[in-house]
Parts: sequence; structure tokens; C-alpha cells
Amino acid sequence: MKIITILLIAFGLVVAILPQFYTCQAHGFTMEMPGGMRTPMVCLWTAHAEAAIGTLLVAVGILLVFLRSRETRIALSILAIIIGFAILIFPMGTAMKPALLWSIGTCVNPDMPCVVVMKPFLFLLGPIVMATGVGGLLINVIRVKPTA
Repeated sequence: MKIITILLIAFGLVVAILPQFYTCQAHGFTMEMPGGMRTPMVCLWTAHAEAAIGTLLVAVGILLVFLRSRETRIALSILAIIIGFAILIFPMGTAMKPALLWSIGTCVNPDMPCVVVMKPFLFLLGPIVMATGVGGLLINVIRVKPTA
């Protein structure tokens, strides 16, 4: 179980930090609105949402270190699976056509850094976090009891 908690904390830190460096605004791109006003692109909000989700995943990992109750560990493993799903859902779609109602999306231009680096990275890491949560769930549900 220690490996699961270390992985969840590491994945949470990576999800919280890495997308911040691959937004369009981090690379100097903004949208120009009518009247000369400039606004950040939608991928910035996706990166902020992933930072919140990554922080939540770190909290789940830290709680798994300190809490020893089997039921609590099962609940936290289920929460890790849900967080992995959220990591996967937020970057789906584009600014013009979100894939789901609660997805934020990335930029429309396929050459932007958010589409080239951030989106595939999150699509890769989301299922890995979900699989890690399933591993933690299985470890806690299928616990071999020692014989007397």
C-alpha cells in the first residue's frame, strides 16, 4: 500500500504542476477581444482545474499514509479513481465544442502547446491514476486474513 500512496502523491504533484507550464499564456499567446482587450485562452482554466484536482489527489495520498482503517482506505481509493476520471474529463473537447457538459477543453489550434503537450499528457495520466486507485481498492478489499 505504501507504493500506491507514493504513486498517488507523485501523480498529484505532477498533475498540479506540469499543466501550468504548457498553457498558451505561459508561451505568450492570448486572445485579442474587440476593443483591444486581451484575455487568456481556455487552456489556462483547464490548467487551473487540473491544479485543483492534483492538489486533491495529493491530499488523498497523504490521508492514505496516516489513516489505517480499512473502510477509510477503500473510500479514499474510490476517490482516487474518481479523481483520475476528472483528470481525464477536464481537457476533453475544445473551446468551441466541449465534449461533455463539465469539460473545459483546450484551444482549437492543433499547434498550440496545450494541445501538443498538456492534453495528451493528461489523457495518459488519467487512466494511470484510475488504475492506481483500482490497485489500492483491490489491496484493501481482497485482504488475506492470516490463519490462526
